[in-house]
This record gives sequence, structure tokens and C-alpha cells, in this order.
Amino acid sequence: MGADLFEKDKFGSTAQGVKAVVAEVVGTALLVLLGCGSCLSWGAFAAPTPLQIAIAFGFIIASMVQTIGHVSGCNINPAVTVGLLACGRIGILRAVLYIPAQCVGAVAGAALLYALSPANSRSGLGTPGLGDGVTPCRDSWWKVSCLCCSSWSSAPSPILGGWTLAMRLLSL
Repeated sequence: MGADLFEKDKFGSTAQGVKAVVAEVVGTALLVLLGCGSCLSWGAFAAPTPLQIAIAFGFIIASMVQTIGHVSGCNINPAVTVGLLACGRIGILRAVLYIPAQCVGAVAGAALLYALSPANSRSGLGTPGLGDGVTPCRDSWWKVSCLCCSSWSSAPSPILGGWTLAMRLLSL
């Protein structure tokens, strides 16, 4: 099994490995810059609707898949990388290289968004918040309910059940 985890990490050459890591940095930076940027209201324009934001994220991800998918696999999110590692779709070496690269890309994208966005629209910078009429108590109750329901479901094996619960906790 140990050899399998490293066997999946063959980049072919060092140059291909560097290209894959750089592609993850750029892809994650663009995802954060354009995705979170689509959540902002720019000047006199009305705030975007959830549908507009979802379409923007969809186009960004589709564009990144077409642009860097053949280079790095287009994970562009540390949670996706951890999930692929847990499923055995990528090896440890690739995950160890991709996760810091994705974090650097996310910080770079956020810094660029901060620099480009008008000062009056920087209050949340695209961070998710509670909807209209949703109190913090109601939000907490919803999260606890979802966690309880998901952890009481049956898992195919005890080992996978632990991974499933761990991933669900990390997603909160």
C-alpha cells in the first residue's frame, strides 16, 4: 500500500512537478480572486444574487479545469486535495506539495482582491454570512442537526466511517 501512495505521484520530471504546483497556486488564486470578487457589490451596482454568484463560481471552476486540469488535475482547494488523498486518488507526495501551494494561492488571491476592491465594499470580502432572518442560534441549531443526522447514518466499514465523520466535521 505504501508504494501505491507514492506510485500515484509520478510527475514524469521535476519540471512537470513544478508546473503542477505553480498551476495549483495560480488556479487557487484565481478561484479566490474571481469567486470571492463575484460576491462583492462594486460601487453603484446592486449586490449580486446567489444565482449570479453560483454561476460565476461555476464558470471559474470550469475555466480552471480546462486551463490547468491537464497539468495538475485542478484540485484548487486543500479540502479537495485531502478528500482525494483519503480516497486514494492521489498520493501523499502530491498532497504535501499541493496543500501549501493552494494556501499560498488563496492568500495571494485574497490580497489581490483586497487591493483591487473599493474600500466601501470590503466589509466581508466575499465571506459567507447568515441570510436575512437567520439568527446565530438558528444557524448553530441547523449545523448541530446536520452533524447529528450525518453521524448517525450507517457507514460501509468502521474505518471509512471514521474518515467520513472527520471530513464532515472539517466541512463545518
